[in-house]
Amino acid sequence: MSTKDLIPPLEALFDGTSNHPDFEQIGDNFVDKILVSRAGLLPNHRLLDVGSGNGQKARPLTAYLKEEGSYDGVELVQAAVDWCEEAYARYANFHFHRADVRNQHYNPAGTISPASYHFPFADESFDMVLLSSVFTHILPEGLENYFGEVTRVLKPGGHTVITYFLWNEEAAEKLSRSENPALFSHVHREGVCRLFELADPERAVCYHEDYIRSLYLKHGHHVAEVSYGFWCGRKDIMRCQQDTVISVK
Repeated sequence: MSTKDLIPPLEALFDGTSNHPDFEQIGDNFVDKILVSRAGLLPNHRLLDVGSGNGQKARPLTAYLKEEGSYDGVELVQAAVDWCEEAYARYANFHFHRADVRNQHYNPAGTISPASYHFPFADESFDMVLLSSVFTHILPEGLENYFGEVTRVLKPGGHTVITYFLWNEEAAEKLSRSENPALFSHVHREGVCRLFELADPERAVCYHEDYIRSLYLKHGHHVAEVSYGFWCGRKDIMRCQQDTVISVK
């Protein structure tokens, strides 16, 4: 079955892509090379996608998840949720939920603080939880709450796949030598994170890797794999800009 009708119009793209080929290729690559091949997503698994956007990851998953499996997407942008609910209406095991969480960059009028948002799902509901380019747009208090919620809704033995901008010695060294002004420099240090822009702090947030690793330890997650992306000038090996951490609860 064709999934061309699951590609949103150009003017609706806001998930880091600005054209349809990138939207398709990035989604296909992430599902195939990371969720399935590296994190072990199975066709009968229940997947939660926090920050589901316009369905970049949902689209290829319609051809992978079986009826016994399911996909739940949570998104701040109402227009994206509305579009996905209509576009995916024929997929009974795909569901999209609006989270009216306040975010200065994406949802400034939101009514819920990210530090107090409760995922609308029961404990131990999911085999895998994905957050792609979510913790790159959230400040520490909200991140810690989300991490707790991820742990709560994940089954024992379940996997998380979370992307970050991780600050470490290699990233700092590569950025210091870069002549590309478009690369994130995150020059504004704020405690455990670095911000791309003080006036719009949630536009891009980079976390110190030691701090992020401490959260996995605190919440009882085993870090199974860290794949570093090309955001700071590394060679693009995984076709993923951000750093990806796979863990097991």
